[in-house]
Amino acid sequence: MTGGLDWAVLGDRGGESLEDFIAKLLRREYPDAQQMTPAQGDGGIDIFRRTPEGLVVWQIKKYAAPITSGQWTKIKKSWKTFWDTHVEPTGDDAIPEMIAAYYLVTPWTPTEERYRNFDNLTVSATFLTQWDSDAFIQGLAETYPAITEHFVHGPGGYERFVKEAVTLATAPVERTGDISMAEAINVRQEALDALRDSINDNYYVDRGTFTASAAGPPMPRAGEVGVFFRWTYLDNNRWEYQAVVPAHAQAVELEPLSTQVTFLDPPGTEVYESVQLWKEWGIPFADARARTVQSGGPFDGEVVEESWLSVMLTDDSHRSDLALRVVGTDGAVKFSIPLTGVTATSGVSTDWMRVHATTPAQVLTFELRDDRSGENPKVAFAVGNVDGLDPADVLDEIELMTTIDPADTFFIEMMTGAQMLKGEGLMTPTSLATHYRPVAAGLVSLQASAKMNFVMPDIREMQLGQFARFESLVSIYEGEAHVGHWKEISMTIADDATPEQIEGAKSELRALSRGEQSPVAIEQPTISLADRSFVLARPIVTSRVSFTPLEDAVIDALGPGETVVITPGSDDSVITAAVVRNLSRRMRPVGV
Repeated sequence: MTGGLDWAVLGDRGGESLEDFIAKLLRREYPDAQQMTPAQGDGGIDIFRRTPEGLVVWQIKKYAAPITSGQWTKIKKSWKTFWDTHVEPTGDDAIPEMIAAYYLVTPWTPTEERYRNFDNLTVSATFLTQWDSDAFIQGLAETYPAITEHFVHGPGGYERFVKEAVTLATAPVERTGDISMAEAINVRQEALDALRDSINDNYYVDRGTFTASAAGPPMPRAGEVGVFFRWTYLDNNRWEYQAVVPAHAQAVELEPLSTQVTFLDPPGTEVYESVQLWKEWGIPFADARARTVQSGGPFDGEVVEESWLSVMLTDDSHRSDLALRVVGTDGAVKFSIPLTGVTATSGVSTDWMRVHATTPAQVLTFELRDDRSGENPKVAFAVGNVDGLDPADVLDEIELMTTIDPADTFFIEMMTGAQMLKGEGLMTPTSLATHYRPVAAGLVSLQASAKMNFVMPDIREMQLGQFARFESLVSIYEGEAHVGHWKEISMTIADDATPEQIEGAKSELRALSRGEQSPVAIEQPTISLADRSFVLARPIVTSRVSFTPLEDAVIDALGPGETVVITPGSDDSVITAAVVRNLSRRMRPVGV
């Protein structure tokens, strides 16, 4: 914009328009500045900033021509209101504020006489007082031309400003001797960014590209100041992001952002039901189809006919101040433990409250729902997901939970002692005793026979066969030998066996037939529970009691690639037991 602001013309628009224009320039120059609203009562202040040195204050007057005596009276009245409200307030509860600076701002540049009047008016101030006028406002106007074009020329003038900026931003990019191609592109990009920043007085748009290490759009990172984020997938895990950032402290107050959503998944579908739970209780959902319309900010009026929406918990949904206390029928406290993973949500279309939490080792989860109807709130307890947790911690908590009797009274309360819920009839799920406890206790028992650290599996994903084998191994390692029965075993001479290896195998078979040697199987068992596997370092040994002797002719005829079958003798028992101590020498099995 060239020339300067013609205050004689612009002043005729009315004080509110002119003062609002100056206020916008100040808020853009000082993003933490705030504008007083009529509902607050200005207290002699139009714009203010809170700084470590104290309050910085601007009082804006529309006066664009030499100030009359009546206008000077209004300036003095504003100063007195400011002084009596903030510097030397009256009343028993009044507390003076620390003031860093006071600025009077007018389009008219005061005369020497008016400067002296202002100095005399503010002589009692111990803080900076200053009268800023035309040169100050003109400087801000040149710095923020988009705001100025809006004010001076309205939408038509702003459109001309945009066209000029577009012409510059889209000019051909050429490399010269003084600038590289990348630098030239950056110059054009900066022009486009400046144009994007001018779209809205209250917000600007940060943009860039980001390469993610995982599938799905990256979430906003710590320290992000944006209030709206848009991610667009490019390729190879690269995303373009646009972040709408408040340009000043009152942006959201002056121009709220909102998204009008019409959900598209039909009734009866799982996604539809999850959206209903969100509306009623604030429970998060994922991947719901929706039509969206943006209101406010740079994307105002933008319509997306079909998108995928997900809702996640915010940081302020998490709490850490709840506890579960159980009191027996004799009035004695059985236990009191803190609850973890506590989240509190409310329905977006109701005022219904939902609280979800788990015990420290996640043995139990509880969900409290209160629909504010005046009836007792509903609470549901269930077994939690202990996958990946220390079995000893889980076992200790299970032992604690199984002390609960349905006749006991339980309390969900804050750490301060304030009660959220009191109830009776709490029955721990039967699966705690039938599945969770045996697995936790078994892993604790087996830990002494392993070098790796055991963790709990996802018990809900365990198969019955896995559970049966696990229980069998637990009893073996606790000293109980297992006795079974067998029908036959076979031994095959390798195709590439050397004459010495063949003769050694025949010697072992002759010793077996004469009762001089018994074949044993030595194993370091692998335990599979759900999708976790554990190896036991301490081996188990499987041995058979008796064998039917082999004829010498059968043994002598064995050669490479041939197999011999061994069957039980008078006793077909097979015994499996854990090795009591480390073997002093390796035992080589004769049969498999």
